[in-house]
Amino acid sequence: MDRFVIKYNMLMDTPDMLCPRIRKSVEKVKEFARLCIARQTLAEKCKVKMGENGYIVDLNDMSCTCGYWQLSGLPCCHAVSAISHMRKEVDDYVHPCYKAHHVEGGYRVGIPCLDGRQAWPDVIGLPVHPGRPKKK
Repeated sequence: MDRFVIKYNMLMDTPDMLCPRIRKSVEKVKEFARLCIARQTLAEKCKVKMGENGYIVDLNDMSCTCGYWQLSGLPCCHAVSAISHMRKEVDDYVHPCYKAHHVEGGYRVGIPCLDGRQAWPDVIGLPVHPGRPKKK
């Protein structure tokens, strides 16, 4: 319960729209995006070159041919390069489940308080012992 309260207060105090751990990941990916060269091909599509490899980034579908963006919900370095090339905000292309207001809803519910051991109901049946049974 203490951890829930700490996490909830931390999310409420942050002015950022992304969770703190996700913000670190996005900033790390932005560093790698400097190695990419993006060229716009269609309205919301870009061809991104990183070294000898080329990738297609579609901002409408939030997809990249490397597959990282579709799997994680976080833009890959190719996508960040394309987003920056189109002068858009990277935070808008992060999946909503990583945004602070969405995560905060899960912590708002909290964990209900329980009575002490003396108020627990008696259970009929075999007793449950902690740990793994000993081998012969």
